[in-house]
Amino acid sequence: MICSIFADSNLFLDAYLNRSPHYGDCNTILQLGIDKEIKIYTSSSCLLTVMYFLKKDGLTKPDIIKIMTATLRFCKIICTTEDHFTEAFTTAFTDLEDAVQYHTALQENDIDYFITSNIKDFKKTVSSFPVVTPKQFMILYKKKGYSS
Repeated sequence: MICSIFADSNLFLDAYLNRSPHYGDCNTILQLGIDKEIKIYTSSSCLLTVMYFLKKDGLTKPDIIKIMTATLRFCKIICTTEDHFTEAFTTAFTDLEDAVQYHTALQENDIDYFITSNIKDFKKTVSSFPVVTPKQFMILYKKKGYSS
């Protein structure tokens, strides 16, 4: 059974910008996606956020295009709808952007985990759709023996 995840923008940023302490696990998760050991989903707004912070960190336009083109080879984009915004507005999330991302991910029944290095903003979630850190995911991935 192949595991499917929703990757929040900070998963990509931690990997692409070598941000501690999650760099190693995030890099491993992305490599699992590249190797088709897991399916990785995200939203267009997550990738837009990634591009913004890559530019802010000093990467050039050609470098950003190269990184994003490679990302799109192994990552499927889920569309955010008006309903996802409406659902997010009625939740107890303190961060609205996180709420919208979470409700966007909920639409895809195939996704097993929402991965973010910022789980403190995800306290009001559905128990059947867990939010985990990259490190927690890697422990679960190894423990459950996911493979293609």
